[in-house]
Amino acid sequence: LTVDNFGVEIPVEDLANTYDYTWNDFTNAVGAGVGYSTRNFSMDFNFNLNNTIQKDDEFYPEAYSSDRNYWGILSMFNLRYKRLMAKASVSSSVPSVEQTRNRISDTNPLALMGGNPNLKSAYNSNLNLIYAATLAKGMGNIMATFSADAGFRNIVSKTRYFSENTVLSDWDGYEAMAGSRLYTYENATTPSYRLN
Repeated sequence: LTVDNFGVEIPVEDLANTYDYTWNDFTNAVGAGVGYSTRNFSMDFNFNLNNTIQKDDEFYPEAYSSDRNYWGILSMFNLRYKRLMAKASVSSSVPSVEQTRNRISDTNPLALMGGNPNLKSAYNSNLNLIYAATLAKGMGNIMATFSADAGFRNIVSKTRYFSENTVLSDWDGYEAMAGSRLYTYENATTPSYRLN
């Protein structure tokens, strides 16, 4: 809470700069796993699904509460057949409190910081293939590895520039000054990937 105590006027409370980075989290989860193994073959699969509800109680600028609902997943699959190994996984990440706060911090009115309450969970997948063999007469080992990563609905930063005074309806009608920038977040529409 920023209070202006300079001068003889009544102190001014700057409600736009009031942050309470606190969520009440309620999480439900279910998981399962199965595995099988022999001398030359092994396989295991683990799966976890969770649902997180974030309840936000605030009193500035007005008393209200809002709920945000996120689904999370963590699955892992491991396979080994003689010298060949394969590993695959899928995971999710939930936006942070700062990224989802529907507030604007105007400590610097020309460099505004705002969250995006419409952010959704981001997902990442990974695949690894490994082949390992011993050279003839124990002269050493040889290994070949392939790995791939892909991200879906990644959370990325976004910048908006205002060439004129603009009222931001998504942030309680805050008026951004001409020449200012708003730094916020959004879910990427294009997947990311990496191959090695």
